[in-house]
Amino acid sequence: RTIKAGGLSPLVIYGWFKCKVTDDGSGWMLEKITGSQRTKGRFFDNGEKRSIYLGSLSVNDDPAKPYGSGPQSDQVGYA
Repeated sequence: RTIKAGGLSPLVIYGWFKCKVTDDGSGWMLEKITGSQRTKGRFFDNGEKRSIYLGSLSVNDDPAKPYGSGPQSDQVGYA
């Protein structure tokens, strides 16, 4: 589920979409695989009970840019 805070609208809560979570040997990866707005990124440990997500937004079938490409695509979250 995607929740956006800030931007054009103060809060947007989307319905459920399919995601894929994998371990590529370097850590956990998240990829949203349905819907027109996609996200792809990696989780980093931040203590025993919290992870930080750093990822990138892409639209439709455009390839995701790496995190750090700029504010138009960068995403950050906690899990």
